[in-house]
Amino acid sequence: MNDSTPVSMEELFNTHTTAQALSEANAFKTVPTNYYKLQGTKGEAKRSAMSTEFPNGRLTLNLRGDVYKDDKRVGSVGFFVSPDVKRTDKGKLDREIRLYNQIMRALYPEIKTDAELAQINAGEMVARFTQYPIGAFVTETFASDPDPGTGKKSYQDAKTDTEATELRTRGWKPANYVQSIGRVKL
Repeated sequence: MNDSTPVSMEELFNTHTTAQALSEANAFKTVPTNYYKLQGTKGEAKRSAMSTEFPNGRLTLNLRGDVYKDDKRVGSVGFFVSPDVKRTDKGKLDREIRLYNQIMRALYPEIKTDAELAQINAGEMVARFTQYPIGAFVTETFASDPDPGTGKKSYQDAKTDTEATELRTRGWKPANYVQSIGRVKL
């Protein structure tokens, strides 16, 4: 038995969905905050504009990989790394050089000294990245719309599905960020 009833064209022309539903349906799929196995799929290199700090521009590698949980592909993630040293205003290594160091250590566990690891070039690292899996801690971070007064966005990591749902309901936009890299945990 079919309990459906026909709908008139007039009713169709008066039927709309919500902007929130469209936004959520068209949003790039993110994965929840967790530790994942990451299998590299590609790496592209670019140089930034010239600056006093980097007269030839800073070399940045845009790496992409498939994300796995319990040997099931659950999504993909992209992130930037750089072999060129840059420091934050507080004097610490920035995110790109820290992740580059972590990925080098994850991909070359047989190399024990920093001097030997420094001899591996970025091209070899990208080639190995697409051949061997690594471990990555990935956060699902939500950004608010810019504050009308300051123009700045607020950011919050969702640690549970409930938090993620609440932030989506408030209209915050999700994105995944690789926070740290290591060897794959078996």
